[in-house]
Amino acid sequence: EEAASDEKQNLVKASEDDDEDDSTSSSGLEMEVDAAAYMSELRSEVQQLRDELMITRKENEEALRKDLLTYIRTLPEQELRNLT
Repeated sequence: EEAASDEKQNLVKASEDDDEDDSTSSSGLEMEVDAAAYMSELRSEVQQLRDELMITRKENEEALRKDLLTYIRTLPEQELRNLT
C-alpha cells in the first residue's frame, strides 16, 4: 500500500530563483503533491482559460461585426450600391 501511495505522489522541486548562477547557492523548496489532484487542478484551470478565451473571441467578433455594420451604414449611397 505504501508503494502505491508513493506512486500517486510526485516530488515537485521548485527553485526560488530561476536565474541562479554558480556563485549563488539556491535553497530549493521541495513539496510532495498528489499527482491525480494536481492534474485535476490543471485541467480545471485549462478549461477556465479556454472558456475565458472563447468569451473574449466572441466579444471581439461582436465588436468587429458592429464596427462593420456601422461602417456600412455610414457609407454614401453610391458606395453602398457598389457593394451590392
